Amino acid sequence: MTRKDIIKLSITEATILNATEKARQQIIFHDNLRKREPIIQLDSKIRGYIGEVGLKAWFASHDIHFAKANTMKTAENMDIDLVYETKNQTLHLEVKTSLVADKDRNWDDILRNRDIKLIRRKNQKIEELTGDLHLQIYFYGHRKKRDNFLKSLNLNLNIPINELYEKMQLQHYLNNTYFIGWIDKPTLIQQINHKSRKTWAFAKREFWLCNLGKDAKKPIDILEYLYQI
Repeated sequence: MTRKDIIKLSITEATILNATEKARQQIIFHDNLRKREPIIQLDSKIRGYIGEVGLKAWFASHDIHFAKANTMKTAENMDIDLVYETKNQTLHLEVKTSLVADKDRNWDDILRNRDIKLIRRKNQKIEELTGDLHLQIYFYGHRKKRDNFLKSLNLNLNIPINELYEKMQLQHYLNNTYFIGWIDKPTLIQQINHKSRKTWAFAKREFWLCNLGKDAKKPIDILEYLYQI
């Protein structure tokens, strides 16, 4: 896969404002968000809802619709579980949302260095990983730079939504939200079982290897996969 295969999602200001209001109502999260500052948690949650709406709109434009969506809390971000139903099958699409690692300077770096975020829990085998398809969304902005900016604001999170939108510079997500790649579980299992090194670690968490450039599938190819279900 190359940078030409990445799909920019269409995001509106209304989507971001709605995501911000929805996220603010759930600002107290569990400890698995590593007790980050409330504004960092809020921004993460906002991205989760933006990713959900943007991805569902892209699928809808290709006549693919979902029965429901559930929000999942992970160590790093707020991820989404989309439920796709046909007469014969029900699939769970787990959507991962990430900011760019600070040392990555362009899409080529991201595709070469990064993976779909697949958490390995305890001594889990790859066959035990939940979810049928795993999708990766990137918000093009560097993680530490974004976090440092938000922490510097010393902001009252109860101010009007429009003011929060401006002060947090949430308009950045209008043109920087991308569907970057995906993998189905059978393919992932096959890949992992043929790797000598199967996992990587970050912030005391372990993740399954699924490189975005070498292992992940092109975003556009998920349409045919779902059409054939």
